[in-house]
Amino acid sequence: APCAPNKEEETLGLSKLEGSSLMQDTDSLNGSYLDPNYQSIKWQPHLQNKWVTLYDSNYKELPMPTYKVDADKGFNFSVGDDAFVCQKKNHFQVTVYIGMIGEPKYVKTPDGILPLECFFLKLNGVKLESINQSISIEQSQSDRSKRPFHPVTLTLPPDQVTKVTVGRLHFSETTANNMRKKGKPNPDQSNS
Repeated sequence: APCAPNKEEETLGLSKLEGSSLMQDTDSLNGSYLDPNYQSIKWQPHLQNKWVTLYDSNYKELPMPTYKVDADKGFNFSVGDDAFVCQKKNHFQVTVYIGMIGEPKYVKTPDGILPLECFFLKLNGVKLESINQSISIEQSQSDRSKRPFHPVTLTLPPDQVTKVTVGRLHFSETTANNMRKKGKPNPDQSNS
């Protein structure tokens, strides 16, 4: 059966903010992608109570995958706001590095330990002032039409880092930084 996400998907781990614009490659798992000198938006673990445990073919528990998330296009630091802001129609790009130690074959679910079918990259936003509220992500197409961003199926080779870049993204809801005027938030903006 094809591997497809459903509404009851299990979660390996998410970062807080969470086609032709998808790139994926892998590197050896040496930690070089965790450069502490690289300046980027700081991401935090989110919904850890929903993270699941992975097992290898001998049912040995594996370490959690490691994650590094970069919003590498579309966000700039605003000194006046003391925050990263997204301008220019709120389009942005996200690059995710996922490090997998071992070769997962099973996943622990509420129904027990089951064979692992596949991995997905799913993106959504989370409001700082309402961390239980999820903001859908949309993706612009080359013809400028919008469509919901659907989870991307990933191949995660053992003992390697997989890099996935997804571009032309934007939030499904407006933010306080839509239509910024002269470097300041739009006074007519009603949503934050």
